[in-house]
Amino acid sequence: MKVKSAATQVHREQPLVLGYKVDIARQESVKAMYDSLVEVFNARLDSLINNTAQMEPYKPFLESDPDTYWRTWEVNIQGLFNMARTFFPMLSEQSLQVVYGEQGLWASCVNPGAIKIKITAGALEAVRNVLPDRLAIAGDTIAWLASDRKEWLGGRYISCPWDMEELVAKKDEIAKEDALKLRLVV
Repeated sequence: MKVKSAATQVHREQPLVLGYKVDIARQESVKAMYDSLVEVFNARLDSLINNTAQMEPYKPFLESDPDTYWRTWEVNIQGLFNMARTFFPMLSEQSLQVVYGEQGLWASCVNPGAIKIKITAGALEAVRNVLPDRLAIAGDTIAWLASDRKEWLGGRYISCPWDMEELVAKKDEIAKEDALKLRLVV
């Protein structure tokens, strides 16, 4: 496993890595994982990174499968809701990494970039062949975001392919202009 190997190389303690098969679209599945993690980690959670998605295969609208479309909605929307709703209490007790009002939590909307990965297999080949970003960029950015508190990024949109040093250099400008926030204007 790469994480354990990296820890060994830098003479750090190997992290405890657990694997769970979870259907995040189903609350009872998420709750079962939560119950196990509470037991293993004594109800302490530093970060919650919702890193899952589903993308239905490309088809013209009238040829699309309503059940497949709805399953995509369940995973991408309801699944994130289930995870956040289940794990926020564990996070809020620690006042760590995600914004939940006065409780000291912060969250950001992170776009991993245009990456050719398993879920994009259903996209048109012409689209897949021009996806420029690398998976490692997303992982590096998420690790950077979770490494220490960055309240100034709370509630903001972040795209992994951006230059993070440049983003930090614009910290004051972003705060002053209240930039990088997604809004619905009607």
